[in-house]
Amino acid sequence: MTEIEFIQSLKEALYQLFSDGEKYYFAVFQVPENNDKFFQYSQNYLLSKINFKGEDWFEIDKYNFAINFKLPENIKAYFINNEIPAYIKDLNPENFEKITAILFSKFFNNLLVEENRQGCDDGIDFYGKYNSYGKENEFTNFFHKNTWYIGQVKKYSYNNTISTKYIRELLGTIELAKHNIWSLKNSYSNIDIKKNEAIIPIFVTSSRYSSIVIDISNRLGIKLLDDIDVMFWLTILYKGNLENLKIDLKNYKWS
Repeated sequence: MTEIEFIQSLKEALYQLFSDGEKYYFAVFQVPENNDKFFQYSQNYLLSKINFKGEDWFEIDKYNFAINFKLPENIKAYFINNEIPAYIKDLNPENFEKITAILFSKFFNNLLVEENRQGCDDGIDFYGKYNSYGKENEFTNFFHKNTWYIGQVKKYSYNNTISTKYIRELLGTIELAKHNIWSLKNSYSNIDIKKNEAIIPIFVTSSRYSSIVIDISNRLGIKLLDDIDVMFWLTILYKGNLENLKIDLKNYKWS
């Protein structure tokens, strides 16, 4: 089993776990020969899924090769008969981008989210500014206060690894945003980043990140999410109610 095959198997197992809210075994997959290596990768990958709050909400059994939720019962209930994972998995690139914007809009109030203008190739898929105005909630530790976020979204297959090329592009976009320089005149007129305001770059993909990208992003403060993160947090924020999510997606309008 290659690393790509293993990641695909791990993601499929998480889809299943998110759909029924129960322990899920990897028995249907070929267990890698170098089990320690893949177990360590699994452990690190699962821990990265809940880096919003820094809590260990997943458990992986090395010997039985199984994963399990360790969620509070009221939250775990959202994942029983949960249809959101399959829905998000089948979204087209445009709607996957919108779902991502909806996710970040749900995390915080006082956000402006605007899509990339058609024909504009400045590398921004969505952006917004967060100011808590003294209000705190359980998610505020994800960003600093008075912070801009600038995001890119790539709906790719597992085989298309997110490499350092994409991170360089994102960092270049951040520099353009700092100086309000765009390829089209009057693009992103709502972006006005002050010198004392923080910027959090965000990259979201349905694919996977190379180990180098993960290391670089951790050092640079770039937030990396994949489709599993999107499924997990939308399930919690919508309490597993797919119909409400569909309604919001249908009615969603960029600012």
